[in-house]
Amino acid sequence: MLLYRSILLCLLPIFLYSCTDKDFAGMLRATSPDADIRFGDSMDRLPPSGIRTVLDSDSEEYSLYLCSDIHLETSTEIIDAVVGAFLSDSSRPLAFLCLGDLVSDKEKYFLLNEHIEPVRDRFYTTAGNHDLFKGAWDSFLEHYGPSVYCVEVHTPSGASDLMIFLDSAGATLGSRQMEWLEYQVFATIVAKSQFRHITVLTHTCVLAQDVVTGIAGSFAQEESYHLARLFSEYKVEQVLAGHLHHREDFVFKGVRYVVHESLDTSGNESGYAVWHFGPSSADVEFVENQNNH
Repeated sequence: MLLYRSILLCLLPIFLYSCTDKDFAGMLRATSPDADIRFGDSMDRLPPSGIRTVLDSDSEEYSLYLCSDIHLETSTEIIDAVVGAFLSDSSRPLAFLCLGDLVSDKEKYFLLNEHIEPVRDRFYTTAGNHDLFKGAWDSFLEHYGPSVYCVEVHTPSGASDLMIFLDSAGATLGSRQMEWLEYQVFATIVAKSQFRHITVLTHTCVLAQDVVTGIAGSFAQEESYHLARLFSEYKVEQVLAGHLHHREDFVFKGVRYVVHESLDTSGNESGYAVWHFGPSSADVEFVENQNNH
């Protein structure tokens, strides 16, 4: 075991070098700028409530397409297939969501935009660590707007659901985002409303059962436990994350935690998900990429 760990430590710099073009720290977490700055930049583009938009469903039931870790480089075959499925879905899904790590390099945002253009007005994402390599935050902000915000869904009966997008690209929310989440979103918006479903969407896993990438897989333990307590207290139904490139699905303190596999084919599992929301339940259908081995 000692020899095995020594070999891994020796090889780690090589893996990081090949994957990040010398941006070693960025392989694990966002390197520029920090969470508090990104939060401030996001809030500057939002109303005081932090609610970015309200989506109106024409039914009490609706679906959302969701993917994570696109890591777009040159091939667009997979993202084209998912966009095509979204557009041809007879249930008329309400939105196309992403959990971050959209591209491998900020210059690829233009390519991605070209291929998500048919769903661009229904595309909502947060930032992943790969989106911020080499000072790419300004580019992300320009193309996709805030990385921290809320989206409400309203149904014909007057019912409402809430989606909370959190920026965990640096494996922490930072002090300002945590304060906003706790006192503005939970203690003000959630406490005074009757949402059917509350969903948190973020890139880095708040909790994970198989953290294969070490410190990159989850928050610091103290922050994870604090968030888990908040999610349970305010009756969050599910917390959706990516980053690990494999799937997990478990319940902790009454909250469902789902780690979504990557959309790219770098992991053993690759695909996207369709989340279905109804009056009393929310569930997920996982769709594997056709070219999975």
